Amino acid sequence: MAREEPALPGRAHTMAEYMRPRIFFLSALFCTLLCGMATAIAAPQRLVIVVLDQMRPDYIDTYNLPHLKALRQAGMEFRNGHVGHFPSITVVSHPTIATGLFPRHFGWSDDILQDATGSWHEASVLSLNDYRTILARSLPRPTALRLLKNHLGGLVFSVGEKGYAAMTMGGLDADTVITMRKIKEGPWAGWCQPEGLNVPAYIARPEGGRFYVDCRPDYGTADTLYALDGNHYVPGDDPDHLGGDVWATDVALTLLTREPKWRVLLLTLGAIDKIGHIFGEMDNQKIQRTTRHRPYQLAKVLQIADAQVGRLIEHLKSAGLWEDTIFFLTADHGGISAAKHFYNDPPPKGRVTGVFGRFTEKDAFTPPTAAAPWLQRETVAHAVLGTANRIWLTDAARGNAGTHCKNFAQMPGAIDAYVKHATPSWHYERCTFPRRSTRLPYFLDPVSLLGTVASPTAPDLVVQLAEETGYGLPGDHGGFQEKSMRIPMLLHVAAVGAGTTECPMRLVDIMPTAMRLLGLQPPAWLDGNAACLTP
Repeated sequence: MAREEPALPGRAHTMAEYMRPRIFFLSALFCTLLCGMATAIAAPQRLVIVVLDQMRPDYIDTYNLPHLKALRQAGMEFRNGHVGHFPSITVVSHPTIATGLFPRHFGWSDDILQDATGSWHEASVLSLNDYRTILARSLPRPTALRLLKNHLGGLVFSVGEKGYAAMTMGGLDADTVITMRKIKEGPWAGWCQPEGLNVPAYIARPEGGRFYVDCRPDYGTADTLYALDGNHYVPGDDPDHLGGDVWATDVALTLLTREPKWRVLLLTLGAIDKIGHIFGEMDNQKIQRTTRHRPYQLAKVLQIADAQVGRLIEHLKSAGLWEDTIFFLTADHGGISAAKHFYNDPPPKGRVTGVFGRFTEKDAFTPPTAAAPWLQRETVAHAVLGTANRIWLTDAARGNAGTHCKNFAQMPGAIDAYVKHATPSWHYERCTFPRRSTRLPYFLDPVSLLGTVASPTAPDLVVQLAEETGYGLPGDHGGFQEKSMRIPMLLHVAAVGAGTTECPMRLVDIMPTAMRLLGLQPPAWLDGNAACLTP
């Protein structure tokens, strides 16, 4: 069955673009679910969303991941699953999933943000209370997660070893948020302990118990640009204190076992992202040969993550909850190797970072050599460099933003540049002509994607970079490249059944889709929609 698919905001599409052959939701169960013609299948009562940080859909087959293959076979695969917003980064994608809103609504729009006093911060250093304060000031309420929680009448958990991922996905309305924090002093200095919101004593205690992990070893990554911090992201060698994705899944399974009133689990697993950043080995056989004998490399962490998905599904099945649960598996973004054109400076010049400017915590304005001619203090107030470069101009430079945009389009690796405008409403326009970039899939149009972030807090300029190009880390994300934007999107729910579809499912669509499947009408103010459920 062919149908018209939803256009992305800010872009019109012809019917011909969407009338493509597909295997879609053929079962009459959709009429049962959406039209109320029968009640043979009970509405689900629980929602599980698993986010594999920096996961790509092609990894499932390339690395032969059995549990993800089984989930793909048993459920619905959205072959055009994609991030759907800009930038494609963790601290933006996780709240997009939970709120059904684009990043222009959050109060932050990137890895850096300006608070209500005008001070600038790196988003990754904020506390849960900080995030909640910003969201409370910025989001329309009640939030989608609050509506979902009220409808289901149970507890919402957000869990993950990466703090800002679990915190921003839990947002305002998670009952419990659990992540880990490194201990700086005392007998457990160098270890990581559970922290968050309403962390149960059976997780937090005893001191030095199961959920304390050693965050000191680097497992042979000290010579890299982004060394491992012990067992924060990898399991490690201590069977009594396994870390990384195993730790996060153990926390989640403990909660599901001990808290029968749970209704929503938001689980984010961060190891793929950490290893992907360190080595940048994806799609690069030369780098893969150098990582083959390291304790951890992309293949190993993918297998670990896959096993955790299998454990979670097996628990739901053994508890008799699998057919009662909506199970989404996705990623917050993909990842690309910047090995072909990497414009950051290697050690010993210091730990590589993609964030520049004056922050409350520090002055970080030592850009890489390749970017230095453009990142001048009199022009640039702040910048985030990655697989797309985001530039906040000084007040003096902002009045001539169009000219600066054309100048930044000359950065090494740049193929296009965009400048933000305030009228008639916040939006971006390309400042280069003719366009030099290669053709992107229709759902990855840069101007449309930039519209999702356009706001007073968004960068003044955005520089689009070529494939396999970056200024941040050897493996990176953040930009418009297809491998950064295309993500796995797998759905299992009894009322839908198995199959595949070309419908362009975005992260912002997950929450309204879940609400519709649960029999709850998504509010009109959500940016996402449940259009992929339409027969």
